[in-house]
Amino acid sequence: QGDIRLQGKVSLETPTPNEQVIEYAVWGQQHQLSFDAKGSGKISAQGDFNFSTLLNEGRINLPNIEISRASGDLKITKSSAQTAPHVTGKLLAGKINTLGALLQNVEIVLDTDKLESLSFKTSPAGFKDIQIEGKWITSPQNFLELSVNSLKTIDVITVLFPDKIEDYKPWIGNSNPLSLHIKAPLTSLQEDDKIAEFNISLGGKNSEMSLEARGKINYQTKTAQSSLRFDKLNMHIAGGQVIASPFTFSKNETGIDEFPVSLTIQSVDMSKIAKLADIDGLTVTGRLSGNLPMTYSDKGLVFGDGQLTSDSEGLFSYQPDTFPPSFQGDDERMQIVREALKNFKFSKLRFDMSGELDKKMNTTLTAEGTNLELSEQPIKLNLNLDGDLGSVIKQTLQSTGIQDRIPSR
Repeated sequence: QGDIRLQGKVSLETPTPNEQVIEYAVWGQQHQLSFDAKGSGKISAQGDFNFSTLLNEGRINLPNIEISRASGDLKITKSSAQTAPHVTGKLLAGKINTLGALLQNVEIVLDTDKLESLSFKTSPAGFKDIQIEGKWITSPQNFLELSVNSLKTIDVITVLFPDKIEDYKPWIGNSNPLSLHIKAPLTSLQEDDKIAEFNISLGGKNSEMSLEARGKINYQTKTAQSSLRFDKLNMHIAGGQVIASPFTFSKNETGIDEFPVSLTIQSVDMSKIAKLADIDGLTVTGRLSGNLPMTYSDKGLVFGDGQLTSDSEGLFSYQPDTFPPSFQGDDERMQIVREALKNFKFSKLRFDMSGELDKKMNTTLTAEGTNLELSEQPIKLNLNLDGDLGSVIKQTLQSTGIQDRIPSR
């Protein structure tokens, strides 16, 4: 492709003994670099100066970066009383392709006198509803900000993980909009221990699922160890709320460190959970609350002594084509249980669970209620669901997309 060649011309005039006027032009017309810039400036005998440069249509085509339809301006002024010059400018580009990202409608603004000295705005090519903004804030402390806002959350997944769209769509397909904000001190760019704060939100009041999270990101360049600390993680789902205790997800060269987390379940709608889980023959109404302590380790996801309890009375109807092992058996007791669960109006309902999600969990269902088709007498149930509830939980996690976010062993 040849070497890059630049051409230019400069003219200098001295209209007065105390002032010089400069006019200049620089251009290049090659495959790698094509642009046309011109400008002018003044220099005084007292040390004052100002320069103004205008960039017309420009283009860069290099191995690591491509820029097309670039234009902008740059102004530099300084009086003899100033210790540093004042620099302002703007660069517009129709397209920038670098570091694996194809960006469109890029705008970069510079003003060294403002607290927000440098900012940029852009969108991924083909996704105008995703707005990416970056800022360099110089006071009271030097720090960088990055914001990503998208009207459709799934658009961000399409850009970042195009092969995972179908995995994420059931979980966050309607959780709009998305907002991500990251803030980091400028010194993190030079330090081995890189730290940033983050806030993320998905969905709104009318979304089937919404999420709010905040915490810290840490990366050690020498050890290649990274961690994601969640100080807050709240999910609104199935008409209720799931609140996670603070936890740290840490990864190093050997894998992912074990970490505990506890989920507080607040008044989730069982009918919506049943719809998400898509369990054959199950219809249920009422709400559940409770606490689920768990640990992620090399064994996968392990539940501690968790308990979910009904908030009030409800209806439980279970009539599958084939009952799971916990409900099978020809003895009179199991026959009564199966008949009772066909139309069971409960006043109390409780699930107790513990054990490994991928194996046989220790689970029990305790309930009190009636089935008027059988008798007006109260019915008390105490059923061992070992293994069955674990598969239901996995099915629910998979239907919401959460199971795919749990790290694999």
